[in-house]
Amino acid sequence: MLEKLDKKILYSLDEDSSKSLTKISQEVGSTPQLVKYHLKKIEKDGLILHYFPMIEFRKLGFSNVSYFLKLKNITKKTEGKIINYLSKKNNFNIIMRGDGYWDLHITISAKNVFRAVEVFNNFYDKFHNYILHAETAISVGFFQFRRSYLSPSPGAKTNHQYMALTGADVEPVKLNNYQVKIIEELNKNCRQSFADLAKKLKISRDMAVYHLNKLQKENIIQSNSFILNHDKTGYPRYRLLLQLTDFTSEKYKTFFDYCQRQSNIVHLLRLFGNWQALMDIEIESREKLRSLLRNLMNKFSGFVLRIEITHVYKIDKFRDIPFDIS
Repeated sequence: MLEKLDKKILYSLDEDSSKSLTKISQEVGSTPQLVKYHLKKIEKDGLILHYFPMIEFRKLGFSNVSYFLKLKNITKKTEGKIINYLSKKNNFNIIMRGDGYWDLHITISAKNVFRAVEVFNNFYDKFHNYILHAETAISVGFFQFRRSYLSPSPGAKTNHQYMALTGADVEPVKLNNYQVKIIEELNKNCRQSFADLAKKLKISRDMAVYHLNKLQKENIIQSNSFILNHDKTGYPRYRLLLQLTDFTSEKYKTFFDYCQRQSNIVHLLRLFGNWQALMDIEIESREKLRSLLRNLMNKFSGFVLRIEITHVYKIDKFRDIPFDIS
């Protein structure tokens, strides 16, 4: 379980996981040495699985298509083969395993929707005997809210504690080779230093800083985040699919404003397809989840038509874009 200082460190990193130890220590009221010790312990204990940049993938010319699969005839060996196949394929940038409405959630990142469908069809042809059914969704808007349940004052969540990450109609941006390599390296670990980055790219530190700043200025890299081992933190993750009705812009804004004020709602995606929204909730217990959703349904009974809940028990891969974008 998390100590008080651990929560403070994670809350600071939640804003930008590439922050320096000095900056984190200033925010949490500790020393860089003590923050380093706690962060190393958090990593060693497997509470943080990965640090990665949050990319506006549309600016790089990518389309992301999600599939929610219910499986059948699954043994541990078969599941291992499926996960191994998905993990090795560059275009599968999100792989989640769950208990509930779906068993497997995958997202395919490709240069267009047709290529994404082709990638899925190749997967389906190989493993169709184990797939009961699959549902498709395309994200047309993604928001990450601060994990204010980690904050010393979790009730202080405001309307400004969110980061709009994707959803606009953007024009693709042409990257040079250095910028491509920087994104690929940060996709492996966005906490690596400028010195390490420069060494890998065989350029000066100043050049690495220049190119990274340009990527941030153009909103290609919008922020930096991390993947938690949710069960180890004591805050399991639940991924919810929502069907909405009569969702005018005004009603959706009211719904959005309500969601961002809830300490345990960390992501809200607007979807195109049979489902109109996806929500990630990190919360201590099913009882608290039930209470949160009961309040939400009571408040938006004429807006939220249906909710399906899945407990995400394993995240095998989570990125905004593939590892290799060359």
